[in-house]
Amino acid sequence: QTETQQIETELTFLDYGGDQVNMERLATTLKRITVTVPILEKKTVNLTVAFGGVPEGFDTSAFSYTMSTDKLTVAGIDSAVSGISSVTLGTIELSQIDAGSVFTLPLTLPDGIKNLDGITQVKVSFSGDGLSKYLYRVTNLNVINAPAGVSVSMLTKAIYNVTVVGKTDIITSLSGTDLVATADLSGMELINGNNTVPVKITIPGKGFVWAVGSYTAVVKATR
Repeated sequence: QTETQQIETELTFLDYGGDQVNMERLATTLKRITVTVPILEKKTVNLTVAFGGVPEGFDTSAFSYTMSTDKLTVAGIDSAVSGISSVTLGTIELSQIDAGSVFTLPLTLPDGIKNLDGITQVKVSFSGDGLSKYLYRVTNLNVINAPAGVSVSMLTKAIYNVTVVGKTDIITSLSGTDLVATADLSGMELINGNNTVPVKITIPGKGFVWAVGSYTAVVKATR
């Protein structure tokens, strides 16, 4: 049986010591009760991680990493467990991944799913094999999605010491002109005058290579 069962049974009274009470001199209006017994299905699922801030065309499957455990034994009613084949631990931002980075991610499960292994967190360790790191100066800066009615210009001319990690053969062939810094102003409230805003560094069309860290630029807004 894999579904919740309802069982009708006689009611038995126990005393303080746990012994059955002699009902000969006692009367009760309740003779039988219905007990609902949830039947849980046991299942082993895969643990995975997701990646955030990934530019179009970037192949996250090229990452080499290990997890302290990549499987978990869970249990739950059939309707809850049957649709689960994997559990995503969380999202790791691309800009936070350096060669040899280690992340500890909490393990949370959907409502109604029990963790039978008692694991509360998983360590994700990224390999640095075959990777190199270098600092670049970015001079290709642009602004997108300026608020309606606001004229915006980029004042920053260059961003220095941008850390780039990737396959060694790609790193050695890169130059600063391959990097693009984009200030996405979607949803931002700008003041008249100078505004310091975050920029995203991308390296389009170059394969398994990415910028690590957070960077800013100064834009001027005029209404």
